[in-house]
Amino acid sequence: MNKLHQAFLFSIVIGFLGLLGCASNRGVEAGNPDLKGKTTTIELETSATVYIFKVLEMSTIVSQVNPDSFETVSVGFDLEGGLLSFEAAFSDGTQTDIQSQFDQDANLVELQVRLNGQLTPAQARAQTEALPAAEPGQAFLEVAAALCERIVSCNRSFTQEACEPQVLAVPNLSHDFGDNLSQTLNEAQARLDSGELDVDGEALLECASGIGIVP
Repeated sequence: MNKLHQAFLFSIVIGFLGLLGCASNRGVEAGNPDLKGKTTTIELETSATVYIFKVLEMSTIVSQVNPDSFETVSVGFDLEGGLLSFEAAFSDGTQTDIQSQFDQDANLVELQVRLNGQLTPAQARAQTEALPAAEPGQAFLEVAAALCERIVSCNRSFTQEACEPQVLAVPNLSHDFGDNLSQTLNEAQARLDSGELDVDGEALLECASGIGIVP
């Protein structure tokens, strides 16, 4: 990989980091449809902004996608009687309140979107996907693989095989994924292998899922 491609790749990776959130929240209550892995894309009728959310075991990953930017956050949710509800705040000041009703087969039957308290007409489509792998023992390798999958899907001048070693070698990247040191992902993985580091499996799943819904 030449230096120009390498610099561009590094800029993409760094750009992801400020837009992805990782945290643990409440989970799904018994008796509700199984929404884990359910990804819903919401298109507003009044603007070009799109919202994408993916339901995990303990949280929901929500992405706000504008024509020239995106931001992804992790939020808690309530699920009762098939009604999934959550609120997400974004750095541009937008407060999003989404309520979506699912039947017992996890089909989306009703949607309500409020932006800054105003009911906003919207259309949605939902699909179920397998949740990404989340093996804490391979955490930094999985992060590199997930980042490269998105980069390759957006820019065909990169390949997965060439991308992953470069991402693993980005200086100081581990700190942006919760490491108390600023190392490469390769160096952090070595510390994980030796038992010096522990990884929260739920946080790893949120990170991988957040990367996965980047448009």
